[in-house]
Amino acid sequence: MKNVGFLLILVLILGMSGGYAQSDAEQYYLAGRQALSNNNFLLARDEFTRAIQADSTNAEAYTGRGQALIRLKDIHSALDDYNKALQIDPLNSESHLLRGKANYLIQDYQSTIQDMNFLLEKNSDHTQALFYRAESEFQLGYLQKAIRDYTKIAELEPDNAINYQSLGYAKLQSGDTQGACMAFQKSLDKGNRGAERLIQKNCK
Repeated sequence: MKNVGFLLILVLILGMSGGYAQSDAEQYYLAGRQALSNNNFLLARDEFTRAIQADSTNAEAYTGRGQALIRLKDIHSALDDYNKALQIDPLNSESHLLRGKANYLIQDYQSTIQDMNFLLEKNSDHTQALFYRAESEFQLGYLQKAIRDYTKIAELEPDNAINYQSLGYAKLQSGDTQGACMAFQKSLDKGNRGAERLIQKNCK
């Protein structure tokens, strides 16, 4: 009977300690989110690290730490965290978006396209995914694909002046000077004063 009682107490203690660990992980995670919102990226990194130490299966904590690391210019470590988050939760849209953006920063455009394709399969009107895919396609020389995506963004966000400028660049590179000039003019009309120089340089 004494052994049975001891085992019951041990089980209760272990269960309680697990509960505390989970609670600690949640508290550290929330502290990390708050630090991120306050632009305190060193503190955010450290709080998310504590959350991970308390619960190594917390995909959101890896994603949050990745966000902090990006702002601290540690892109490769951020990618490691996004990859870990996606190992735990492969369908996490935020992690795919952030990993794609991080890969864009290191000019791994094919990997960016893969993550954006994942998002666009779920939501074909995801404008951020369309933009990063278009930018990556442009960098890789897939001009018609880039033009297609920039055009789709223009339909979804008709007041996005910078997108019209990007569309103009892609059309210019593809040899469609008239189409490029129309896009640059649209960008200017939507308030992008920088497009005026592009019109003067490329449109006669």
